[in-house]
Order: sequence, then C-alpha cells, then structure tokens
Amino acid sequence: MKEKGAGKKVSHVGIDIGTRFIKAAEISHDGNKNYELTGLYRFENPTRSTKEVSREPLKKLLDKLSPESRDSAISLSAPNALVRYITLPRMDEKELKKSLQFEAEKYIPYNINEVVIDCSILGQSHEDKNQLSVILAAAKKDIVYSRVEALKELGFSVNAIDIDAFSYFNAFRNSAKSTDEAKSIALLNFGYSQTNVIISKGAEPCFTRDIQSGTRDMVKLISQRMGLEEKEAEKAVLDPPENPADAAELSKSVLRELAEELRLSFGYYENQYGRAIDEIYVSGGASFLKGTDVFLEESFGIKPVKWNPFLNFKIGEKVDKGLVENEYGQFAVSAGLAMRV
Repeated sequence: MKEKGAGKKVSHVGIDIGTRFIKAAEISHDGNKNYELTGLYRFENPTRSTKEVSREPLKKLLDKLSPESRDSAISLSAPNALVRYITLPRMDEKELKKSLQFEAEKYIPYNINEVVIDCSILGQSHEDKNQLSVILAAAKKDIVYSRVEALKELGFSVNAIDIDAFSYFNAFRNSAKSTDEAKSIALLNFGYSQTNVIISKGAEPCFTRDIQSGTRDMVKLISQRMGLEEKEAEKAVLDPPENPADAAELSKSVLRELAEELRLSFGYYENQYGRAIDEIYVSGGASFLKGTDVFLEESFGIKPVKWNPFLNFKIGEKVDKGLVENEYGQFAVSAGLAMRV
C-alpha cells in the first residue's frame, strides 16, 4: 500500500481466518502511526478449517464489526503458504522480480503455476558480501482467490496479502517500539491447529516455521483417551475443572511434543547464526491456557512474555474492552494486518 500523508486519518481492516475463530480488527492512524483501535470482533469458524471459508460467519463477523473502512488485508500460513530464506547473487529489486519465478522453482515444493509468489530483500548476506539475503513467500492461488472473492462479495477490497508470522511480527515490533539488535527473539503464536514460529535477530526476521500442532491436538487426544465428545474435550482443555488431572496430563503430552519441535527450530537458528535464543514472546489463544507459560519456562529456561498488540493504542468507544484486556493474544495477526494502512 502507498503511505498515507501525515495528518489524514485512514483506517484498515485486518482479517485473520483461524481454525477456531475468524478474527477482525479495524485500526486507524493519522499518518504518524498514532494508532486507534476502532473495531475488534471474533466469530466462531463452523468449518474448523482455514481452507474452506464459509461466507455466512465471515459476513456476520464483518457486519458486527461494522468498520468505517472497506480496505482489508488477509494472511495465510501452512499448508496454504510457505516461507523460505534464501541467498541469491547481488542484484537490484527489479532484476530480482524478473528472475523470481525461475528462482522460486528451486525452493517451492508446489507447482509454480498454482501459487502466488513474492519476495523481499533483507540485505547483504551475513556469510558472503556478494550474496543477498532474501525472503521468498508463496501462497496457493486457489486459497488466495477464494478469500479475495469472498470479501469482494461482501463489499471489501483486499489491499494486502501477508503471511501469519510476518503479520504478528509487524504487530510485535510496533508494541515493542524498539528492539535490542543484539538479542535473538523467538515469537510463538499458539493457535488452535498450529503454532507459528518466527525468530529474529533484533528487528530482522531470520527464521519462520509453522508447526502443525496446537490446541486441537489436545482436544483430539483427550476425546480419544477419556471417551469424551469433542465439545466436552474442548471444554476440558479451554475451561478445565478444578482437578483435571487426566486432561491436564494428556495436554502436557502434546506440549512435550511441541517443545521438541520448538527445540529443533531453536537449534537450527543457533547453528545458522551462532546465537542462542535470548527471549521468548507468546501470543495466540493457547498461550493463555493454564500451565503453558510454566511448561515453556521449564523446557527452555526462559520465562515467556505475553505481549499486547494494542499496547499504547487509543481504544475506540465501540470496542469490547473485555476482548482488549483479556483476549488480546488472539488478535496479534489481525492487528498486524490492520496496521498496514
């Protein structure tokens, strides 16, 4: 999007189509990034899928949000999209765009004609000054087009398409204001069906991964082992009773498997950059589950920090304050998308 002029108030809607909830945030600013949250809402996703998006809940969500703006941004994650960090010979951005399709075929496991691709130059490679560090992103065309068409039918234009991890990284950088360039930071977004991971050195993203593990795995395991209906199992995970010993232990077994995947990701980063993870920040609905923060601290020796994407925002009168104060972790992706005004 083009940068809007200072002093002119503009707004944008960020729409995060998650497995359990579809979430939307409307954010406005005056061109100087003095942000105001003017709308915030979520609606249950009846399909429990990010591939098949039902028009009806999306319409109900946006009707309830009732945004001033009809400009929106959406994002995707695995298995509908992927990110690769690659190195290429030094060239300008125009040359890179021209060679992008040829280069992308080397790194993308999809049919190149079935994806939308884009890239961003990070800068000179740390290992070779004659090479560029480049982020390559690809998203499946059918998913992109179906979401764009669904929003178009509802009267919205899609001005930006992003990756989930980069969306909440954008929101985090804004909430953090300044980032210690010497620190390696892991951002973990715990969702219902997957966990998004992005590791940065200061303000520069260096590693991105979508781990296919989340709250849904806990729900399925508890349902199978304890003989509960899925709704009952979900309640045992999300709203546990006073003494949920069996359910808690089964949930921990999923967390242990997730911790092993995180350990692999952290180890890869450490091997590539020669640095250990200094800080862990968490978002997503599952980051608020009882015991998750304690488990992460025990697993990695780092106390995870919950962060609020709406920190220092002016909160509009029509915004549900309960969502901002208690459920802010679920809106990290939609907040980052809505900031793209």
